[in-house]
Amino acid sequence: MCATMALNRFRYPHFTRTLTDFALLKYRSKHEGSARCLHACSSPTMSLIPIVLDKTTHGERAFDIYSRLLKDRIICLMGPINDEIAGLVVAQLLYLQSEDKKVPIHIYINSPGGVVTAGLAIYDTMQFIKPPVATWCVGQASSMGSLLLAAGAPGLRFALPHSRIMVHQPSGSAHGEFVYGAKLLQARLLI
Repeated sequence: MCATMALNRFRYPHFTRTLTDFALLKYRSKHEGSARCLHACSSPTMSLIPIVLDKTTHGERAFDIYSRLLKDRIICLMGPINDEIAGLVVAQLLYLQSEDKKVPIHIYINSPGGVVTAGLAIYDTMQFIKPPVATWCVGQASSMGSLLLAAGAPGLRFALPHSRIMVHQPSGSAHGEFVYGAKLLQARLLI
């Protein structure tokens, strides 16, 4: 609501702008320090989420751009993958499956990678749902982002001409009696 008021205040005459500025100030002071205000009320350093108008037979309706894209079964995965982003993407995938189980879902990826468990939550959901998932690399798909790009349905994995994909060697460690036993066995075979 706060971002919508901030964007719409330029469409109205001076009197309405003054009222909107007052309501915006009141809203910010009421929700001071809350996560909702921090997300919705942008400062000069934070970017605004564009609002688009959708015309229907019932009139016009304003959507933030991501909600409008979701209506067209498009999910944007932009930035590092963490638990919060994974939760949003998983919820969007499940919602789109509940809407239609046959129409493909498109995920646009521009990510440097991120938390493995968060990325695997998205991966597992992509494999679990019924609709085919098309993946598009825009910008970069590195590390976990490249795994999600490869998780798209066969024949529905795309990369734009100037995008970059980076796959690195798996990393990890193992320890315990089995590992030490295998190393001991290898040493005995050398002797």
